[in-house]
Amino acid sequence: MPAPDAAQVRTVLLCTVGGSPDPIVKAIEARRPDRVVFLCTGPSGTNPGSRVQVEGPVPAPPTPPPRPDRPHDPRPIPERAGLAPGSWEVVEVPADDPDTVFWRCRQLLRRLRAERATREARVWVDYTGGTKSMTAGLLAAAIGLDDATRPQLVTGERADLVQVRGGTERTVEVPVDAMLADRVLAQAEALWGRYAYAAAAALLEPVAKSLAIAEGAPADLRELVSRALRASELLAAWDRLDHAGALQLLREHRLASTTLLRPYDHPLRKLAAPDRRMPLLLLDLWHNALRRAATGAFDDAVARCYRLVEATAQHLLASRFGIDTGRLEPSRFVERLPERERPAWSTRKVAGLLDAWRLFFWLVPEDDPIRHALRAERPDGNPMAQLQAWLETRNYSLFAHGFAPVGRDGFEEVRRWMERFWLDAIWPQLGSKEGLAQLPTSLSGLT
Repeated sequence: MPAPDAAQVRTVLLCTVGGSPDPIVKAIEARRPDRVVFLCTGPSGTNPGSRVQVEGPVPAPPTPPPRPDRPHDPRPIPERAGLAPGSWEVVEVPADDPDTVFWRCRQLLRRLRAERATREARVWVDYTGGTKSMTAGLLAAAIGLDDATRPQLVTGERADLVQVRGGTERTVEVPVDAMLADRVLAQAEALWGRYAYAAAAALLEPVAKSLAIAEGAPADLRELVSRALRASELLAAWDRLDHAGALQLLREHRLASTTLLRPYDHPLRKLAAPDRRMPLLLLDLWHNALRRAATGAFDDAVARCYRLVEATAQHLLASRFGIDTGRLEPSRFVERLPERERPAWSTRKVAGLLDAWRLFFWLVPEDDPIRHALRAERPDGNPMAQLQAWLETRNYSLFAHGFAPVGRDGFEEVRRWMERFWLDAIWPQLGSKEGLAQLPTSLSGLT
């Protein structure tokens, strides 16, 4: 029987080989694979290793034989299973080094998947034979690699813990839903640690779908993965400032009942309401900027800080004086400005960041805490002069008018100003009674 053409390979079997060839023969007969890879140990001293079971000659078992009900068959596994020449190969692995076994098996599985002949093939990994370390390494390498790679086991009726009854062997697919889910939850946790909520959701979605139809999946695990998925989607929406979408997910999936997300319930309800979100939205934008910086997106972080400082001036002018900087009505305030400024402002229609702050300083009393904090001369310079300095950094960045990346040092300059003046001096004066923590970085508390 000739070896199969590469284009005809539809089933591949990887199997660990120990001292008993019978389970391996049974696995081959059950699957009838187009290609087989035997994972064997090599010779060591007087021990011939399990490679001899594949390549022969197969030594006779010790006396008395472990299976007196079956006479010794000296033929190697490929011959007993009827494998065609060229349809199988041997890969040698250590007997008692699961870490090395894992890596060699993972590389092998990736190579098989990359080869055109097996790209569309189902790959079965059978860990019935071999040492415990071989079993552990192969199983760990196969779990979660892709949907087409599935573990299996040759089992049967047992009279004891040593072996199954002869003639009762059968090949069964081994469910690994819980193991895969636990691994994916750990990966999602790591992504949350980098505020990569959307990536975590993409990772969790197929696992949640698989668990939903897996009959043997533990109910508590199914619920945890589902909540982790929905919480990831919620936080991804919040992170992109889609507060309404985040609130919808919070309500639909009752996530406010979890210890983790309960503290975010009331703030999110305010942020999702256009008439109630200020000034809390400003603090949320600050947290958003810090998340961008935590991922190394410093230009993005500075752009958010720019918008935050501008939005703060807009909020102060709107809440205290009813002034909309996007549609100025100079007749309502021009008489309160310094006389030298009145001609220019009498025809103004809009006010940008710096002009909005100037207008605020002119309109508030000299002892206003915010005015005092931003206008006072300090040993290290005037706060507004420092603001203008980092605004120049922003103006030359890729997100504004130039091509120079801000970089970590540029953002740290902005962070220092924001923490010293916006967070410590301005925010406490905005009258918000609502607290808001940074978005979570751990799945703990979702149960």
